[in-house]
Amino acid sequence: MKFSTEHLNVLCNSQFLLTKQKLLEYIYEQLSHWQSWHLSYVKVYEQYTAGVFRKPLSGKISRGENYRGLPYLVLDAPRFFTPEDVFAIRIMFWWGNDFSYTLHLAGKPLEMYRASLKKKLVELAENEVFFCVNPSPWEYHFEEDNYQKLAAAPTEMIEAHLFQKNFVKLSRKLPITDFEKFNDFVEESFSLFLID
Repeated sequence: MKFSTEHLNVLCNSQFLLTKQKLLEYIYEQLSHWQSWHLSYVKVYEQYTAGVFRKPLSGKISRGENYRGLPYLVLDAPRFFTPEDVFAIRIMFWWGNDFSYTLHLAGKPLEMYRASLKKKLVELAENEVFFCVNPSPWEYHFEEDNYQKLAAAPTEMIEAHLFQKNFVKLSRKLPITDFEKFNDFVEESFSLFLID
């Protein structure tokens, strides 16, 4: 195999990887802060969801190198995952793309909140919220086959998904270039997705 000049430049550039590691550590620290912040509200969620969860809600930060070929960090807090039931708030940093803030509901938690979500659709649409239209709940990119803006999606399609599908995901995104707005973005998203 013969490397091109571009390949050799990349292979010889250890500084990029060291900088990448420092940036990921910094973002991990930010997510750790928000994990603690979110979990301070767990009692509120557990009050709303009495009888749904078999164990206390918790938080977890995960990292990986290959969501659609790129590194990522994920905070799930609060989080509750079983094969049938999901109740999670997910903050995701996806290298080269964006930060996203997602509410993911399935099973019993979704049954509990369907009516409340329907009542909030107008408010959510006014705040740049996206609605997952993908048949898989495990995609997080913002292409049209995965997310559509609530404000632009037909009401009938949203309500059909809300009441007939086995999961719902609502998400907001923040460009990486707007990182100075990240704290406000998280607080605003949390308030917006807080349902009762």
